[in-house]
Amino acid sequence: MWVQACSRKFGLRYLGPIDGHNLDELVKNLEFAKQCDSPILLHVLTKKGHGLEAARNFPERFHGLGAFDPVTGESRKPSPGTPPAYQDVFGQALLRFARKDPRIVGITPPCRAAPASRPGDGIAQAVF
Repeated sequence: MWVQACSRKFGLRYLGPIDGHNLDELVKNLEFAKQCDSPILLHVLTKKGHGLEAARNFPERFHGLGAFDPVTGESRKPSPGTPPAYQDVFGQALLRFARKDPRIVGITPPCRAAPASRPGDGIAQAVF
C-alpha cells in the first residue's frame, strides 16, 4: 500500500485503516499508539452521517460544524462569545510552528464537499 511506503519514508509507523465507528477497535489502536516511542500515522475511516440522516442527505453541511438541529441538520448560529473552532485554533498553531520550523508538515485530505467560505479554510494555501 502506498500509504505505508510513504509513512515509512517520513519515519512514521502506519496503523490502519481503522473503522472509526468501531469504538473498541479505535480505542485499542489509540492506546497502542500512545505507548509507542515513535511517531504514528493512525488511518481512521468514518462514514459521513453515520447515525444521522441529515448528514447523509447533506454531507457538505457537516464539515467542522458547530451546534445544529439534529432533525433538519440546519446549523445554529453561535452564541456571542463562543470560542473559536478547534480546527481554526489548530490550523493557526500549526502555521505558527511551521513558520519557525520547516520540518513541520501538515497533511490533510482534499475536501471538495466542504464549503470554501468557512472560517479557517485555505489558511495554509494563503500563507505558503
